[in-house]
Amino acid sequence: MTGRLADDSVYPKDMNTVKHHKYHFFCTPGSRASGYMKDPDFTFEDFARLPENERRECMPYNANLHVKYLTGQHVNPGNNYDSSRQDLLELAKERLEKMAWFGILEHFQESMQLFSYVFGADLVRYTPVSNANSYNKTISEEAKLVLAEMNDLDIELYKFAYELFKKRMHIMRQDTSNKHYNPTNFECAKRVQCWDKETESLSWNHRCMPSAM
Repeated sequence: MTGRLADDSVYPKDMNTVKHHKYHFFCTPGSRASGYMKDPDFTFEDFARLPENERRECMPYNANLHVKYLTGQHVNPGNNYDSSRQDLLELAKERLEKMAWFGILEHFQESMQLFSYVFGADLVRYTPVSNANSYNKTISEEAKLVLAEMNDLDIELYKFAYELFKKRMHIMRQDTSNKHYNPTNFECAKRVQCWDKETESLSWNHRCMPSAM
């Protein structure tokens, strides 16, 4: 599971006196789930197999984080017809749309190209692969269902963000006279691995073409 720093006091009075632990998720202090999070060998598969009432001890702090960050409010999983949850989703969409720029990780090169276009920046035009590791990245269908339950509104927000991202990329590519639009192909530096989305493989010193969207 992903590591993060957390502590047993949600709002400690003196941060210098707090003993921090590397938790996977932050869960309700004193709950059984909170104890599991301190185990470095505890996996998301283990988390998915916990009883629902134990998993919910972690939901307020870790579910639908992107909607939470955009609205400033915790968004627990729940009924899709809950008007308060849907209102928060719509607020998150509204605030995202007002942002001058945001990126999509799966389209990192294009996101950097759009950043350069919006802000007139001159960014490095290759994507080094810095997260190549031997961890098992496959998860069971059961774990996927738990992830989907925890992030149901984030999934809807992502769909909205991706469509908005494609529209902005289209506008940029039509604006060929703008001096900040740089249609130059992205290129990987020597001795840096680059992810080629066309062949879905890693390569060395390979020219990375932004894919059509």
